[in-house]
Amino acid sequence: MATSSTTLNSPISNTKYSDTDAGAGTTATGVQISGSDETINHIVINNSVNSSKVYFKFFTSSPTVGTTAPFMVLPCEALSSAEYIFLPGILFTGGLHYACVTTAGQSGTVAPNTTGITLEVQFT
Repeated sequence: MATSSTTLNSPISNTKYSDTDAGAGTTATGVQISGSDETINHIVINNSVNSSKVYFKFFTSSPTVGTTAPFMVLPCEALSSAEYIFLPGILFTGGLHYACVTTAGQSGTVAPNTTGITLEVQFT
């Protein structure tokens, strides 16, 4: 997991969060992007290095991955990228957390065994 946060000068988003090894960062409690209310506008997932489909689960508080119901789940096919644009945005009240897993739905807990899966999230 290698994360960074960048300030943007954009009318849509003011922060870009990047994780250049998002699959490796998944733990039993997920990864925190923000502990505040945030509105997501844009997400890019790059799974081009992985031969299996992945699912990014997003939560409004620190989850127990596999037990806590995700607020939103976004898939990305094997050996591909996915881009999601939300206008006017999706509000996450209370915080913004995620986990990258190989099984869809609430019960998935297994992180991909491939390094290099990337996640970019733009939010205000």
